[in-house]
Amino acid sequence: RGKVIDGRMVEEILSSSSLKIENISLSTHDERIEECIERMLKGESFWEVVYKHFVRREFSKEQVKKIILKGLEKTEGRTYKGLCMLFNIPHNEYKKFISFIHRHKLKIK
Repeated sequence: RGKVIDGRMVEEILSSSSLKIENISLSTHDERIEECIERMLKGESFWEVVYKHFVRREFSKEQVKKIILKGLEKTEGRTYKGLCMLFNIPHNEYKKFISFIHRHKLKIK
């Protein structure tokens, strides 16, 4: 059968340059959030820019919450209807958007 792996071997494997996991800085996450907002301000929809990546688990809940918060800060009165307009969500998809927020516990308090 195979070799027995001891603690020293595991340490060597994990410390090898080919398997090092680099830390992702907060600025990278912030830049990605800003990029999403900019894309939506230029006309792309929330469903394409954020939702699609969230359901693929490419965005965390916290990242989506930050996007929603930053969007709300840009709307007059900090309303979700205003946010839908800002994020290019058609009027007839407002309930779908609100349902998505509640289902995933993304509501900003």
